[in-house]
Amino acid sequence: MKTLIVLIIFIFPEAFSQSAFSQNISSTQFANELKFSRPLAKRWSGELSFSSNWMQSPPADGLFDKYSQWSVGGWGHNYIAAKWRISLGILYYHNLEIDEPQQMKSNEIRFSGQGIYYIKKIGYTFTNRSRLEWRNLQDTESKYNSVLRLREQVKLIVPINSKIIRQGVFYGFASEEIFIKTPSDETGDEIFDRNRFEIGVGYGITNDMNVEVYYANDFVPRDIDEVNSIFNIDFSFHNLIPNLKKRLSPPPPSAPDE
Repeated sequence: MKTLIVLIIFIFPEAFSQSAFSQNISSTQFANELKFSRPLAKRWSGELSFSSNWMQSPPADGLFDKYSQWSVGGWGHNYIAAKWRISLGILYYHNLEIDEPQQMKSNEIRFSGQGIYYIKKIGYTFTNRSRLEWRNLQDTESKYNSVLRLREQVKLIVPINSKIIRQGVFYGFASEEIFIKTPSDETGDEIFDRNRFEIGVGYGITNDMNVEVYYANDFVPRDIDEVNSIFNIDFSFHNLIPNLKKRLSPPPPSAPDE
């Protein structure tokens, strides 16, 4: 936690002070993600995710003008303590057109490990997430090149019309995340990769299904800095198949009165 505070204090002002005097480009994007999770064993759970991304380029075109990326991935989560969860994941990204590296139709295979620390109080939840990613990026010659990236995120979640998040409850959230990477030909020589700020609202459709609508500002410092405005709609489902079976299965017939 102290390391994250130091990074925020010293890296962010330096990055933004440099970008204030440099040329930058901007884009508007729309992204959505579907998450499906369920318990697997004691203290273990699994998760599948599917995501897609559209980008507006050039700015005069519509927001859904260019379908740029989709991904699929899986996670295994272990709740090692009341306030700690560790996870391992593998994700596959298919990029139809991306800016980094600048090319058309490439793939990425990403292996991730992360730990999340939870502080749960009445009225809010605070999390600190540390994620290490081993990114394998395909270049124009179809060769894969590796990049290591560390992501540090702090997030605050606040229920609005209840003390806990459940069916019928709205909640607000905001997060701040920094990305630090190893230098590479694909993603540049910079160590500070990007900064991402998110703010939005969520709603508990049921106790096991949530929807979140939020805005993300993604700042990428390069020779020409990038500022991406990303509008997101995410759905999360917990125990979807068992819950559907319960709803679709008719109740057993009651025994006749004697």
